[in-house]
Amino acid sequence: MANNTFAPFGFRPSRLTSGSLPNYALAQPKPILYTNSNKMYAGDPVQITTSGYVDTLAPGSSTYYGIFQSVEYVDSVLGPQKLPSWQAPATAVSGSVYAQIITDRDQLWEVQVGGSTSVGLTFASVEMNVQFAYGTGNTRSGISGAYIDLGTAPANTNTLPFRFTNLWLGVGNDNTGLYNIVEVRFNNFLCNTTTGRS
Repeated sequence: MANNTFAPFGFRPSRLTSGSLPNYALAQPKPILYTNSNKMYAGDPVQITTSGYVDTLAPGSSTYYGIFQSVEYVDSVLGPQKLPSWQAPATAVSGSVYAQIITDRDQLWEVQVGGSTSVGLTFASVEMNVQFAYGTGNTRSGISGAYIDLGTAPANTNTLPFRFTNLWLGVGNDNTGLYNIVEVRFNNFLCNTTTGRS
């Protein structure tokens, strides 16, 4: 197999735990504060703030809500917009901004591994919990730059946001080397806890 290139694409829907295809109908519309200056990309983990709005959240900070997919809003100059990322435009109309967020606990995600220059994520760590980093999103395509961050070692720590479930067996993915692609599911997300957000 070919060596992997580090080109993260965020958390991409793979399949459901039942084996069926992703159910995008389960995406939840949630508001973004129209003055929010934090950019959000398709494939980014996001939170619900204490004010009830969707926002980014520093890895390791708290419980996440879901994965950002797209945003709709009214631009005071260009009119209605539907885009894969929130780029914090100064012309967004108050009260018009809604993100689509996937929160399905049965969703599995494909994601690239980074944060190490010597190893990828191996089968020995299956069913351990892992951290992520946001990376740099693509402002042209709107695709996330998030990846699994091996700067934090896989562990049984229950506050880590994702559970590593399997190696990804797609064509061109070298699971013996760096920057491999793996499957994960939600771990420390609101859909998996009986405690409501603070």
